[in-house]
Amino acid sequence: ARATRPETADSYEAGVKTELFDRRLRFNLTGFYVKYSDLQKQLNVPITVNGQANQVTVFVNAASATVKGLEAEATARLFEGFTLRGVLGYQDAKYDTYTAPGAGYDLATAPLDRAPKWQWTVDGTYEVPVSSEFKFVANASAAYTSRNLNTQAIDDPLGNTFLNARTLVNASLTLSQVDNKYYVRVMGRNLTDERYRIASQNVAGLWLNSNFGAPRYFGAEVGVKFRGP
Repeated sequence: ARATRPETADSYEAGVKTELFDRRLRFNLTGFYVKYSDLQKQLNVPITVNGQANQVTVFVNAASATVKGLEAEATARLFEGFTLRGVLGYQDAKYDTYTAPGAGYDLATAPLDRAPKWQWTVDGTYEVPVSSEFKFVANASAAYTSRNLNTQAIDDPLGNTFLNARTLVNASLTLSQVDNKYYVRVMGRNLTDERYRIASQNVAGLWLNSNFGAPRYFGAEVGVKFRGP
């Protein structure tokens, strides 16, 4: 493998943090701007071996890029025992330049890989004591990630692979000691049984090799937390 130069990034960030209504509402907003130079890229270069299509993976300093966006986070205690939390992220990620030997199109026209434009999470937790020693906690959450590039082909944009946009819904019910030492929990993950890719690669234009996220799942946990002296 050939050596690559260090990838560098100049990063700028500014934001505001607030607490309102006797600390029942917290709101944070952050803006960021990142300039990348000598961006290290993994390229799948098509080759022919014994007359058959194949590919080789190389690592090169091929690009410069700019990423800018906003992150917002809010936490609200709406009533006794109930907390609602929300997180929203937006980023605009684009190449400034992107060149590579054997490129069949302008590589800078593709989005940055693994850089979804939108992400958000909503999480609600209700906690109530059931005795002097135990408490009951109910939690539900939904998390969204927009469609984003996973791998980029250098010869043809039709060879680019993408990860699906997805919304994952989870929930749990927990009975625990007040100090959380012992607990019993039942849970559900991916309750809508969303089918989505977590990795995907075009193999020499012959087939698509993809890994998928876990399907809908129900389970139970019994646990104990150990503390040091």
